[in-house]
Amino acid sequence: MITGALLYTHCTMNLPRFLACAAVWALSTAGTAFFTWHFSKGAQVNTELYYEYFAPLVVTGALALFCALRYLGRVIAERCTRARNVIVFLGGLSFGVYLIHLMIIWEFENHGYGWNFINPWMAIP
Repeated sequence: MITGALLYTHCTMNLPRFLACAAVWALSTAGTAFFTWHFSKGAQVNTELYYEYFAPLVVTGALALFCALRYLGRVIAERCTRARNVIVFLGGLSFGVYLIHLMIIWEFENHGYGWNFINPWMAIP
């Protein structure tokens, strides 16, 4: 949260920075998926080490996505009042979604939809 507050306060975003952040996020996500798949395949069990909050690619991807979404949200909100209202409404729900996402994952896994129910390139995201 502190890093997000610092980025929000001190990092001004523009189109080139947005594109760079989007690319860093995409590469971080692909790297996380690849390393998870690669080591899970070799170990024959799901290895979630690369999904941990302290994993370098997760941290890098989260920071890049935060900056990219901040820019994108600002651009959309400036162009459309209705979209601004939707963004503000959804922003108020984000912490609740964060809190319940584990319950949703557990429910999927209880019904047989774990990480290995399909090709890991589809299941991991």
